[in-house]
Amino acid sequence: MLKDYLERNGIWHRFIEKPFETGHTIESALSVNLDPERVSKSLVVLDSKNNAYVIIIPGNKKLNFTKVKKTFNLKKVHLALPEKARNYSGYDPGETPPLAYLNIKSVGLDKNFLKYDTIFGGGGNRKLIVELKVEDVIRLNKAIVDDFCD
Repeated sequence: MLKDYLERNGIWHRFIEKPFETGHTIESALSVNLDPERVSKSLVVLDSKNNAYVIIIPGNKKLNFTKVKKTFNLKKVHLALPEKARNYSGYDPGETPPLAYLNIKSVGLDKNFLKYDTIFGGGGNRKLIVELKVEDVIRLNKAIVDDFCD
């Protein structure tokens, strides 16, 4: 799904194959000698009406739910259960890329990524990491850039 989306839309990308399957972002980064700060985790969060948002943060950071609520003007927000996240993003946790989602209301990108030209993220399966241009992630997601981390 991801590779087809990228190629169909002419989006610059590069896939990196991991030496073994990983699920945790930091483990993925270290397996291919990347700085965990440049490897994104794309987290699916739900509001009180079950509208889904993807918040993309650096792999070495923690999501701050208060900041998510403030940015998107929400009263309540919680992390989607891992078994439900796929229904919104189209991917299982640990393989979710920083774009190309199924059923998402909005996307937030942590401002820490603005200091880079490219970032890395889940490659659509647990064996791949994808590198994408930050400007493409923002443009294609119509992402709101803000501070989403503790």
